[in-house]
Amino acid sequence: YSKSLRLAASEQQKTSLGEIVNLMQVDASKVEMFMMQLHTLWDGLFQIAGYMIILGTLLGWTCLIGMFIIVCSIPVMGKISIKMFGYNRSMVKHTDNRVKTVNEALQGILCVKMYSWEDPLAKQVDVSRQEELKSLRKIAYLRAFMRAFMTA
Repeated sequence: YSKSLRLAASEQQKTSLGEIVNLMQVDASKVEMFMMQLHTLWDGLFQIAGYMIILGTLLGWTCLIGMFIIVCSIPVMGKISIKMFGYNRSMVKHTDNRVKTVNEALQGILCVKMYSWEDPLAKQVDVSRQEELKSLRKIAYLRAFMRAFMTA
């Protein structure tokens, strides 16, 4: 919020306050999610190595088949992640549209009430929200498939 207050007037004309706050919220949530998963980057390698050693002592050379399957699944996870990123961008566009519409309605609430534009405005917000939810649903399905694929 404090960053939005420091923007120059010309920059504030290009984007609405709702869009700026939405972008900052998305950025903050991405940083939060990254920080929660940061330890997995270094710890995951040690876990895989440790589990492979244990499996190697228990099963012998057949543990290499499992390692081969894990390595072969990396491109699949990459493609799913790229698809999720595209859906996320789509969702953010719809979210920006919805936030912009609500922000404009709140700024001009007197006109909205005077001309009885509540229903058309609510329908417009609902359409944006439904598109946003479609993208969110696709992301949830891909995330569920990715987690099921990784844990299988």
